[in-house]
Amino acid sequence: MTLTIVEFLRAINPNIGLVQNPDGSYRIGVEDVNSDEILAATEAINTALQAGGISQVQFAAIVTALQAAIPIGANIIGQVGIDQTTPGSTNRVDAQLSGLSIVPFNLFEWTNATYIATQLLTADGVQWSDEKTIGAGGAETQVFGATISPAKAGILVAVLLGLTVQCKSSAATQAKSRQWRARNVAGAWVNLMAAVSENLTVNYVESSRSGVFYAVANFNQVPFEIGLFVTPSAAESFIVQVKSSSMGQLVYKPS
Repeated sequence: MTLTIVEFLRAINPNIGLVQNPDGSYRIGVEDVNSDEILAATEAINTALQAGGISQVQFAAIVTALQAAIPIGANIIGQVGIDQTTPGSTNRVDAQLSGLSIVPFNLFEWTNATYIATQLLTADGVQWSDEKTIGAGGAETQVFGATISPAKAGILVAVLLGLTVQCKSSAATQAKSRQWRARNVAGAWVNLMAAVSENLTVNYVESSRSGVFYAVANFNQVPFEIGLFVTPSAAESFIVQVKSSSMGQLVYKPS
């Protein structure tokens, strides 16, 4: 009696199937089956395919090989089932990714009291931090700050930020600059963006910066701080506020 390959595969396991390679040859796809011990069985299947079928003797030999115990860490063929239950095991995809947390935050919820006062609700939901004015000729000054501090401290992976300000000046003939920065609490500041230099106008104009920023030296821990720094020109002031819709999302591994 001769079995066709389809009958053979279904008899062993409904999850076993044939996959055609780019060169026209075939290989078996087997779920939760591995080890070098079935290599001979695989070769037997290929041989039988070329002949058009599999004999009962071949069938019995291959079934025995496929039903053998599968040791952890053995070579894998075909489709596999992955054990995600044992951190650090050789069959875990990446033990380092276990325990990550994603935490959304609104900048105003963590704003330091120096930069924002209690505000009434508004019809459109738009609120702004306290207006900060840095006079002409002044040095670079931090005009806004927030400390993002979830319930658990940990190791920062990345942050997704959307930060909006509105800026104006006493005049519009000289360039002024602004820059968002972040740091581990009380550490050295890290630039989140290139400094923006523009003349501004005497009326408020909104401006946003957004995107993903991955952890770097001095900005790789939770909690962390976010700050806005501005520099006026020699003869013109810098006036700025931060919008309440400024927010972010952090990915980190809690301690």
